[in-house]
Amino acid sequence: MVSNESFIGTRFQNINFTGNSASFHAIGTSKGFGSANFWPTPTQRQDCSIPVFQTVEPHNLIYPFLSRRKPAAFSEQINKTNARTIREDLSCLYSRLDQLINPDSKPFREFRELCKEFFGFNITCILEGQGKKGGLLISDDTLIPVDQMGEGTTSLLGFIASLCSAKNKIFLIEEPENDIHPKALKVLLNLIASKSADNQFFISTHSNIAVKQLCGHTDSKLFHVSMKLENQIPTSTVYEVTDAGARLNVLNELGYELHDLDLWAGYLILEESTAERIIRDFLIPNFTPKLCARLKTVSAGGTNRVELVFDDFLRLFVFIHLEPTYQGKAWVAIDGDAEGESVIQRLAKKFPSWPTSSFRVFSKPSFEGYYPVRFSEEASNVINLPNGPDRNREKGDLAIKVLDWAVSNRADAKKEFSESAAEIIQFLKEIEVGLTQPAS
Repeated sequence: MVSNESFIGTRFQNINFTGNSASFHAIGTSKGFGSANFWPTPTQRQDCSIPVFQTVEPHNLIYPFLSRRKPAAFSEQINKTNARTIREDLSCLYSRLDQLINPDSKPFREFRELCKEFFGFNITCILEGQGKKGGLLISDDTLIPVDQMGEGTTSLLGFIASLCSAKNKIFLIEEPENDIHPKALKVLLNLIASKSADNQFFISTHSNIAVKQLCGHTDSKLFHVSMKLENQIPTSTVYEVTDAGARLNVLNELGYELHDLDLWAGYLILEESTAERIIRDFLIPNFTPKLCARLKTVSAGGTNRVELVFDDFLRLFVFIHLEPTYQGKAWVAIDGDAEGESVIQRLAKKFPSWPTSSFRVFSKPSFEGYYPVRFSEEASNVINLPNGPDRNREKGDLAIKVLDWAVSNRADAKKEFSESAAEIIQFLKEIEVGLTQPAS
């Protein structure tokens, strides 16, 4: 993902070169850092020995985060040089952490908050050997050091340490998804997006999550890179991906199963699979049949996942179309308990431009309360079970039983559901009107 790609050369604007056939050539280490050489003529070579980029904060231009980030060993020497020198690995991470955990440093509060969000605990440093180590403090003198944590933790700490204070910098990030849980990756991508207002990011990735989430921003650009052999020489082809079809192809190539969600006229996100199954397989076909080929029902798999599913839904379609194509054409409906009320309130606050009718709390605390009266006793027994695998299994078994009865006794089922699930049916009719009426 790249944007504003024309500015890199401005760092050389005050350097003057003379000669009839001048050219500038950067020669560095394996990753492109080092000195520069100058040829006044095609046959005469002179070494200028000027630095290409400074590698000491705050005068550096680039932060490199390459795929092999974790070093063989972490330096425990805490000093200014280690804290501010930009390296391709994270060998001096302890010095950087020690600088950030100072309560008087500007990034301190943000760093602490991000550590809590990513890891669920604070990172600190304590004396160790001839220097310090950073990690999780479990007692006054006992630390679980970063070098004994996973590579994903190390990578995230490296990102956070640089992102907290970076401004007007370039980040070269290779495969940010490496060794990171998908949930933590999404948090990291949100952080990158927020920091892009003041920094430039060049990111290579094989992750459909990264592509979908970052390239849903209008200021981003997406490029597809492919390789083939030409005369036995590996040759790469790069092109910008702009239209919706090409964006879908990129997601498909990266492993996103588009048929899992497909492209429908509207979407209804429900809390649990039992509600989704009854609504999809019986209520919609029998009470709002126009929705059968238009509305896609999606189970979030629990109240605590509703927000995540809705966020992912929006990112997918903003990524594809680069505009809010489905604004007002997606609904969220969950059980009317205290947790459900809280989730719906957060969604309405988070998406104030959406109609309030897009976020609905059912009046009953459990969807089983909408089953026909003949199933009341069984529904009550299931609802009163403690949360856990047994309850989920019983809820699923009861949903199958109700659906089997409804399909085999359609006339009776329609009559009984029209009474017990009148609220749900009315909600579906509102959706039907919203999706089938022509726009005014």
